[in-house]
Amino acid sequence: MRTSVLVITIALAAALPAQTWQARYNGLGNDDDAGRAIAVDGSGNTYVAGASWGTGTSYDAALIKYGPAGESLWARRYDGAAHGPDEARALALGDGFVVVTGGTSDANLFTDIVTIAYDAGGDPIWTATYDGPSGGNDMGYAVAVDAAGNAYVTGYAHDDSTGWDMVTLKYGPTGNRLWERRYRTDYEDFGSYIALDNSGNVCVVGSSGNPYLLTWDFATVKYDNNGYEQWAVRFNGPAGEDDEPHGLAVDLAGNVYVAGGSLDSTSNLDFTTIKYTPAGETAWVRRYNGAANGPDEAFALGIDGAANVYVTGYSQGASSDIDYATVKYDTDGNELWAKRYDGPASGFDEARAIAVGAGGYATVTGSSAGSGTRADYATVRYRPDGTEDWVERYDGPDSDFDEAASVGLDPTGGVCVTGTSWATSTGNDFLTIRYAAVGIEEPPHASRPSPLAGATIVSGVLNLTSAIGNLASDISLLDASGRTVRRLAAGSNDVSGVAPGLYFVCSQRSAAGGERSALLKVLIAH
Repeated sequence: MRTSVLVITIALAAALPAQTWQARYNGLGNDDDAGRAIAVDGSGNTYVAGASWGTGTSYDAALIKYGPAGESLWARRYDGAAHGPDEARALALGDGFVVVTGGTSDANLFTDIVTIAYDAGGDPIWTATYDGPSGGNDMGYAVAVDAAGNAYVTGYAHDDSTGWDMVTLKYGPTGNRLWERRYRTDYEDFGSYIALDNSGNVCVVGSSGNPYLLTWDFATVKYDNNGYEQWAVRFNGPAGEDDEPHGLAVDLAGNVYVAGGSLDSTSNLDFTTIKYTPAGETAWVRRYNGAANGPDEAFALGIDGAANVYVTGYSQGASSDIDYATVKYDTDGNELWAKRYDGPASGFDEARAIAVGAGGYATVTGSSAGSGTRADYATVRYRPDGTEDWVERYDGPDSDFDEAASVGLDPTGGVCVTGTSWATSTGNDFLTIRYAAVGIEEPPHASRPSPLAGATIVSGVLNLTSAIGNLASDISLLDASGRTVRRLAAGSNDVSGVAPGLYFVCSQRSAAGGERSALLKVLIAH
């Protein structure tokens, strides 16, 4: 081995994220388990909820908590009194507690809405079930919590006289139901998403219409904190047919944003994004029609601190199959950029979730056809200007169906995704992955060379000279996960105590919060 004086300068390009951990959850029944929702608390703990096959209990509602390093802290399962199918559809974090909502089977094997609050240690605080007026099938689809510890749930509930109604429930900190509100029409009405504004108003959106004629509309309803309806608006697209919302957000000023798919008689299904004022007036409607003039449908929506709006979903490609499509609008509805992701197989790629972080970095995830691997997790992060920051794919142990469903950000900006991954020995499992916030910048290379390519071999002493960059600034040695291993200085640096492996000599992160610049790639080999 040799000790080298490092004088190489590496060009800057896209940041490469590091996977810091992954965790699989195989339920008690060693069968079908599906992760559906994720959230990360202020301490970096990750919560994942979904449905998991039990032993003699059909599906159970499952909630798992992972620590910041991906260690499993606890897993909780809810099996209702009827021991029939139970599932968690959504979760929300409060101050020291987590709330999940979904469905539970009753004695007649109809489904009721079930909502459960757990403390940070995984102990149930309260459990509430809601059976609609006709005792039919009811389901909770979304949940939100406020600073006072109240929980708000929306979904649907059956009524023999009106069919399915959009139902919204408010529970107090001990699980007592404070109010119930129903939005009903002559047809079917389903609540899908819920959000609270800064004044404690409750906004819900869902589908409303005739399922037999496919004449669905967006239906958006705003209640005050006491459950009094403030307004209700419907959106019927240009074709007067199939319009379904798939996302909801509220900005700091109380404006309400919804997004989904809306049919146009000339351009098929299009992304449709709507902004409503706090009074329920339509501020703008924007449509995105992909280059193929084929089906395009938004599945998720997010906003940043400047009230820029991000929507993502799937879009027919002009020379590919179905691609991810992500569109950013400013608060006035002006399109700032539209980006597409076509996976390596140029097959079916569908974005299902989005998270928008500090500074306008947007991360989308979903499923993407791989080259010989069926469907993979594919997670893409975009910079505020729409430049693709990085792409990470996950192919499960059997190269079968791996489909991400939800994405969240931790306090450091790390990206956490969850969904379902197939393994022959265990069936479908929850699969949760975290990627580090800090990427290492390297030049692109079409042939994807070995990560050791271009590395300078070092043993014992790392000698830094001014030829590698501005050594007056803070210089660090980072491992492949982006973790700082050691501070460095100009001249000789003793690295004999550093474990062998691939490292990067990096400049200080800029004051604007951008990525660290990789000055050198180093292979430490003692």
